[in-house]
Amino acid sequence: NYFYGLSSGGGQGLHEAQRFPEDYDGIVCYVPAHYRTRHVIEGRAAYRAGKLKEKGFMEQVLSGPGAVSAYDMDDAAFARFIETIRDDVDASSTDLDAFVKRGGKLIVVSALSDRIVPSVTARDYCEALAKRYGGVEKTDPFFRAYFLPGRGHTRATGPDGVVDIPSTAALTDWVERGVAPDAMTGTTLKGGTKRIEPWRGEPAPAAGTGKTE
Repeated sequence: NYFYGLSSGGGQGLHEAQRFPEDYDGIVCYVPAHYRTRHVIEGRAAYRAGKLKEKGFMEQVLSGPGAVSAYDMDDAAFARFIETIRDDVDASSTDLDAFVKRGGKLIVVSALSDRIVPSVTARDYCEALAKRYGGVEKTDPFFRAYFLPGRGHTRATGPDGVVDIPSTAALTDWVERGVAPDAMTGTTLKGGTKRIEPWRGEPAPAAGTGKTE
């Protein structure tokens, strides 16, 4: 069984690996919105600084009309609110022991020009996962991450931006044939190709220039 999810669905994929490890043999998490309390905290700060005009951002993140009122809470009440929702909405645990034990494979794909779910959240998860298991080499049997240049949350942001990589085909090969993924060939908006190397513990590449979305 396989799971592929994008954005909120990508966060759900991480939830599956962390909390329901028996459900799927392989999971692809594309631009995963897995650290929702972080987005809410940053969104509230931006709103209060006048950089974000719509409170509805919080409703989009938390999928509930009552959530927008949290922007108007005092700091202490807001902190309590975050703690009450953290376990339900975040998928930030690095404990994949049960998923790994049954042979599960996980691929995370992040977009470097994504301002809705910034790639730093994926990088931080990669680093935390590697730290928990003792290094990237220790996560190699079950985890890969790729950072796509010139791609926003839902599409490439310019002609040289990477539209996609064959992550689902790579996952199938990994699960069914034991062929672990390495570099993948990404397709660009203008029809070219780019070689996308897997993350190996280095800082994530810079987002680069051009429009973000």
